[in-house]
Amino acid sequence: TFLVAQHLEMARTSQKRDLSDPASASMKRFAEQIGSEERLKMLTLLTVADQKAVGPNAWSDWKNALLGELYLITLRTLEKGSETWVESQARIERVGRTLAKLLEGKITSDRLGFNLKAMPHRFFLTRTEESIARALAVIEELDEKDVMATDHHHDAQHQNTEFTLSTWDASGLFTKIAGILSANGANILKADIYTRSDGAVLDTFWVNDPGGGPLTDENRWARIEKDLEGALTGTLDVAQKFSNRRKPLIATRRLPSIKPPRIEFDLMASEKTTVQQVYAHDRVGPP
Repeated sequence: TFLVAQHLEMARTSQKRDLSDPASASMKRFAEQIGSEERLKMLTLLTVADQKAVGPNAWSDWKNALLGELYLITLRTLEKGSETWVESQARIERVGRTLAKLLEGKITSDRLGFNLKAMPHRFFLTRTEESIARALAVIEELDEKDVMATDHHHDAQHQNTEFTLSTWDASGLFTKIAGILSANGANILKADIYTRSDGAVLDTFWVNDPGGGPLTDENRWARIEKDLEGALTGTLDVAQKFSNRRKPLIATRRLPSIKPPRIEFDLMASEKTTVQQVYAHDRVGPP
């Protein structure tokens, strides 16, 4: 009865909730619903089977990675309970020691110490040490006179590309970055947005090629960086750039809309923020 009633819940939670904060209300509520490690294992297997049975395009490496991440978060919560503030601080200290080794010769200990204090704590608790190190190397490249600093890293295991950009905080920044990525054929899977206490922004987008796999065309990345610089300096109109794209970004037949788009606000998903959920047929860019 439990599996039948909850067979869609794990897929829905892994794909529509923020997995980067294991202590969030959504993650706690999901663990409470599951209740036991045995149930978690059975529901994970049923979710994979159910998703794959929908059709050949219903399952992907990215969805598999999200489901695996949710499984590990829930398993830890069931085994040890939610992480306390003291445990979080101790974990940040351990991450800091690892980062000191990974960034040796790239960032001074003073600058690393500054970032450990100036970046939101969540940044150090929700990513791998390698990903954090790559991001900190980018933000440390940013000078007060610079427009931006960027880096991209291909992940063959999860079949996507991690793109990191650092610049100075400004109104409409996320829209400009997402618009340029979409206009250049990058399919955005996920985004993390952080602002350091001095106003430096560190945004990471996980993207892939609309046909699947990492975005490995370096010529395309060169165009993306050139367009981003134009967008951030005001010399490029992002909306015009998007409308002038040469071909559809996802070469699939658009199905007629069965239901109109729907917007909902969830006041229970997070203890700190209001979650806005938009339900609509998948497409790239603005309507």
